Amino acid sequence: MGADDTLHAPNVIEQAMKQLVNLDETTMIAYGAINYVYSDGRQKIWGPRWEIAKRHVRSRMPIPHQGVFHARSLFDRFGGFDTELQIAGDYKIIIQSLTIAEPVFLDNLCIANHHEGGKSSLRENRIKSLMEVRKIQTDYGYPITFDWLFTYTKGIIWTILIRARSALR
Repeated sequence: MGADDTLHAPNVIEQAMKQLVNLDETTMIAYGAINYVYSDGRQKIWGPRWEIAKRHVRSRMPIPHQGVFHARSLFDRFGGFDTELQIAGDYKIIIQSLTIAEPVFLDNLCIANHHEGGKSSLRENRIKSLMEVRKIQTDYGYPITFDWLFTYTKGIIWTILIRARSALR
């Protein structure tokens, strides 16, 4: 979880443990949904089942990292988070885990409240984030996807618009 994220309910860890103890030993990552809290106060529960999320794993972070539980053996095998990655470290851990087993979705469980405005969601960090994701994808042999290219192009356009707007002031 990020600095401003909170547990969704006081007993959420206890609820998660009831499902986690029954997972196969090869499971490296289990995750639940998150409550995304917008800056205007709106809220949205988000967290796709793996059957849906895996369609996007070669393009972007497909699951809410604030709701992820990592097996200790994952870090024993690959080491800790890559400190050279300022934004996409969670994505790299997900990609590494896929070399062992697919993540498991924890049914009917909202893990965390995630507040809009974190480093990875800020428009000014979009290109940096996408480039970190692309480096990880390249390291693991993933080709550029249309989804990634579209998002990158959108990020470039936003960057140009933001700079043009600043220059006009």
